[in-house]
Amino acid sequence: MFSEIIHLDRVLFQFLNGVHSELFDVIMYWVSYKFTWIPLYLLLIFLLINQYRKKSIFIIIALALMITATDQGCNFFKHTVKRPRPCRKEAKLIPKGRILQDYNCSKYGFFSAHAASSFAVAFLITALLSKWHKRIGWFLYPWALVTAYSRIYLGVHYPLDIICGMLYGLVVAWVILKLLRYLPVLLNQKDIRKHH
Repeated sequence: MFSEIIHLDRVLFQFLNGVHSELFDVIMYWVSYKFTWIPLYLLLIFLLINQYRKKSIFIIIALALMITATDQGCNFFKHTVKRPRPCRKEAKLIPKGRILQDYNCSKYGFFSAHAASSFAVAFLITALLSKWHKRIGWFLYPWALVTAYSRIYLGVHYPLDIICGMLYGLVVAWVILKLLRYLPVLLNQKDIRKHH
């Protein structure tokens, strides 16, 4: 059963990674680059400060803890599971002509910190701001999905790496949200809209 899942994961990777063009090579590189989204993060922090005022300091600390937890959690699993990235030479999944095959190709890839952190941010920020910005999730979740897909496109993660990363990020964000809801010193229950 496990071997069948791994085989399907490899086949799906080759399909998703194989659809590419020179234009999307550039786009996906910048989508995946960690400093590209600094203006977005600054905007989200501004919106949080604007809505939560003094309490926003606790939210920003919670966001920092969440990002640290997703990043370090992913690193722990990567070095525990030790599944080689598809871009590693031993995988032999990416054609030699692909210019992106050596992009950030560190040794292990299970699971994706990009997927975990982007979905964690999408979940928590949507929960915290959708009371005032009802459609913010319509932007953040597609952004997180494209960011996660860029990792497959660039050849550094399998689809299973992405799926597990997404789920891990959502769980971490859910835990952080619960802490913010049930610690009245930080936020009142009414401050946060119920997030389903």
